[in-house]
Amino acid sequence: MSNTRLLLDKKNIEIHLSKSHFQQNYQLHCLRSVNSTNQYLLELPHSPAIQYCIAEEQTNGRGRLGRSWHSPFGENIYLSGRWPWKKPLSALSGLSLVIGLAIAETLKPYLKKEITSRPLSTTRGLSAGSGDAHRRLDPADKPRVVGIKWPNDIFWCQQKLGGILIEIKQDNTEEIAIVIGIGLNINSSKNQSTPIEQPWCSLLEIYGSLIDRNQLTAELIIQLNHFLQQFVVHGFKPFQAAWNRIDCLKDQPITIQQASMTRQGIARGVDDKGLLRLETAEGMLMIGSGEASR
Repeated sequence: MSNTRLLLDKKNIEIHLSKSHFQQNYQLHCLRSVNSTNQYLLELPHSPAIQYCIAEEQTNGRGRLGRSWHSPFGENIYLSGRWPWKKPLSALSGLSLVIGLAIAETLKPYLKKEITSRPLSTTRGLSAGSGDAHRRLDPADKPRVVGIKWPNDIFWCQQKLGGILIEIKQDNTEEIAIVIGIGLNINSSKNQSTPIEQPWCSLLEIYGSLIDRNQLTAELIIQLNHFLQQFVVHGFKPFQAAWNRIDCLKDQPITIQQASMTRQGIARGVDDKGLLRLETAEGMLMIGSGEASR
């Protein structure tokens, strides 16, 4: 990869997509700055074309549960995609897990080793003003592995590498679209001051040199469409085994915080609908939403 930090370029991304024979009907919005890539797509009129928005920075980037997403200029990937959705909303069960698998597949060449699971030491979202202060990794403790924390966080070596936010566009018409937002730490350096107060990492740290974000964005778009097409036809079930292999929380004692209650137990992977299997004193519970922590 180049040691020169390149800005995002729409034509460059489209060339990479064309070379990979990407043939979907799509529109790419490549912006210098935006409040939120998800919000940008939510506000666009409905269209049969897949819509993508990528930006150099977000001034009001957001993650799950209303958290802010630190989005410095020209360093990382802030990408959202919007797809028309023709099935019942109940068929979305497990979608965020499948998107995590698509991201993991995209990152394999940059990790230089087949992806496997690794227990997690922290489980909070990558949001400003929350979590524990991050620590630098010992160079001897840098496994080339990545894992996913239910339901939507990407981790490497116990540090957060990225996250996923899924929203629904549904207005007065009968048309429905899903908006999938992805934030990935690509070329951020820990030598720079950030408001992030929890363990995090970037591909720059893992790979050892600056990453071409244009090429990586194209690779990510290709994998997202491939995995989403399979999900639309088959649901989550065919992805269950692959997801459980890279589950960061598997067999770990965890706490699930939900709106009205807190549950504790042992994480036992996910079922064929993407529900978290939580082994408790009262028996096995299937958890569809919540915030997991150890």
